[in-house]
Amino acid sequence: MVKCLVGYRRTLPVIIGVCFAGLGSYSHAANLVANPSFELGSFTNRGDGFQILPLGSTAIGGWTVINDALAWGTVPNSAASVNPITPFDGTFFLDLQGDGIFGAPYGGVMQTLPTVSGQQYHFAFDLGTEQSPASPATHGPISVVATAGSTSLPFTFNPGGTGTQWGQFGFDFTASSSSTPISIVGTDTAGGAYIGLDLVSVTLVPEPSTLLIASLGSITLIAGTSRMHSRR
Repeated sequence: MVKCLVGYRRTLPVIIGVCFAGLGSYSHAANLVANPSFELGSFTNRGDGFQILPLGSTAIGGWTVINDALAWGTVPNSAASVNPITPFDGTFFLDLQGDGIFGAPYGGVMQTLPTVSGQQYHFAFDLGTEQSPASPATHGPISVVATAGSTSLPFTFNPGGTGTQWGQFGFDFTASSSSTPISIVGTDTAGGAYIGLDLVSVTLVPEPSTLLIASLGSITLIAGTSRMHSRR
C-alpha cells in the first residue's frame, strides 16, 4: 500500500507488483471533496483574472476561506508579466498569498467531509509556482500546512524550470468520526507574491485484501513514479 506521498514522489513497498495494481484503484477512487478544482462559485473578475476573497468568504462553492484573505484566479490572467499562471486542472486556481506582496499571514481554505470512523483516506493537492524569469516574486519555494482531522503536516515546493510549475503532495490519515474537516493554509513564499493551490482530493484507501485481489490480474514491475507538471 502507498502510505504517503510527500513532494512529488510516491513511496513503493517491497511487493512492487501489488503496489502498482493498488495505485490504479487508489488514484481512480471517488473524490470526497466538493468542488476540488475551485471551478464553481460566485466569481467576479476584477479585470486581471483574479478576485480577492476575505477571511470567512464562502464564494467558492463548498469551501470557506480561513486564516487570511486569498486570491481566486482564472485564465487568462496577468499575474506574471511574461507567463500568466496556468491552472493545473480546469480553468481556476487559488493564490493563498492574496493580493500583492504583504507577507504572512496567508490565506487558506477548508471544508468538512463525510467519513467513516476508523477508515483510512488519502488527502492530496497540487501546489504551484510561476517561474517566469521576468517575475521572481512568483518563484518558490512555497510552503503550506495541510490538515485532516487531528493530523497536520507541512509541505514545501521548490521546483526548477520555467513557466507554471505544479507538484502533487499528500498523506494518509485515519478518520476518527463521521465527519472530518480538511484545510490547506499558506505558511511561506520566498518570492513573496504567489502560493498556488489546485485540485484537492480525499479518497478512500483500499483495504490490503482489495489490493491483493487487484494485483492478481496485473503484476507489473515498476521502479517508481513521480509527478511534476510544467506549463508554459
